[in-house]
Order: sequence, then structure tokens, then C-alpha cells
Amino acid sequence: MERTKIEAVGRERLSETRAGHGLFVPAEVYGKGITNRHLAVSVEQVEKALVAGGQATLLDLQFSNETLPVIIKAIQRDHLKGFLLHVDFYQINENVKVIVEAILKPVGKSNAIATLGGTLVSNLHKIKIECLPKDLVSAIEVDISKLDHLHDVIRVEDLVLPTGVIFKNAARDAVYSVMASRKAKAAAAGAEAPVGKAPAGKAPAGKTPDTTATPAAEKKVSAKKK
Repeated sequence: MERTKIEAVGRERLSETRAGHGLFVPAEVYGKGITNRHLAVSVEQVEKALVAGGQATLLDLQFSNETLPVIIKAIQRDHLKGFLLHVDFYQINENVKVIVEAILKPVGKSNAIATLGGTLVSNLHKIKIECLPKDLVSAIEVDISKLDHLHDVIRVEDLVLPTGVIFKNAARDAVYSVMASRKAKAAAAGAEAPVGKAPAGKAPAGKTPDTTATPAAEKKVSAKKK
């Protein structure tokens, strides 16, 4: 599959704007055994790369006559308006494994949700994976059809990963689970209630309350002599 390309230019281009927003943002390129580079990159191209594959996608950063294999290591945004402010790229060696975070996506149909009225709980949104750059994936699909009963759990060790990819999270970490919804809890409580037992103080249906019960003993009061 063809890699997404991002144009890098010198920092002097940072003054260029469109509709009040910068066309370029500052970027740092670093990696093991290389000299850091202080560049500027296209905001539009970075945003498209993030939408297409997040931060676990191998990109081609093009600067001058060079093409650098990189991944997006970190981004900074305006905390109020969300504008992209800065990007860190990590230049990789394509023969050395890297560790990145991949998004988890539920797929399939769970019996515990569809039939038993359970609610899907996402315990992890991303997972750390390790692989060669050529094997990078931006998302891992998780088959939730394995969740047949309420309180079932899918753990990291249950995930099916692509060839060449291993997980770095703890094997027993929960990924998805099914929690009983209020409706499911109410239905279960109704099913467990004893049949035919009337609430305290009330006669069972079809019967007349017993009115012949002996009244409570009255206190005897001695008559006073006049």
C-alpha cells in the first residue's frame, strides 16, 4: 500500500496563512542516531494523515530531495480551539521494530448485548503493539461476538493480531466486557422473586383476609373504691 506523503519545508514558511490560520506548523524530526531537524509541515496534510491512520502509520516525509520514513510521535493543539500547533516525527529504521499505539475497534454482534440487554464497556481504547515498520497497523479489530453472557470479558491475550505484530500490554488487561444494564438487572430480579408469596400485610389474590384473629390482650384496670 502506498504511503501517505507529507511535505516539509523550512521554518521561514511559518508566516504563510490562510483565513487567519497557518498553512504550516513547526515540526521536529528526531530518531536514534540521527541529527534533529527543525522543519515546518503542511497542516492540511498532517490532519489528513491523522484521520487516515492516526499515529501508528508509516509516512513519507518529503524535504528538499529527501524522503524520510517517519511516524507521528506527538502532536500539540490549541486547548481551546483545537488548532494544530506542533508535530513531532520519529524517523525510523525500517529494519528495526517500533512500539506504537493502535486503536481498538469492536466488530461483530454480541449475544449478551443483543439478547440479554447488556451494555458494552470499553476498558481499553488503544493498545501498545510492537512490529517492524512494514507491519504497522493503525487499528486492531476485536470480535465481540465472543461475549455471550453478562459479565463476559475479552482480554489482551484473546486478541487476534496481524502477522508480525505482538502486544506490549499486560496479557490479562481487560479490553471489552459486558455489564448488566438497569433493564437487565430488573428482569433478572423479577425472575428470581418467589412465586405466590404475597407482600407482608396483604392476603394472597382470591382470598379474604381473616377477621377472626384474637384481639390483643387488654390491660386490666382495677376499679377504685369510692
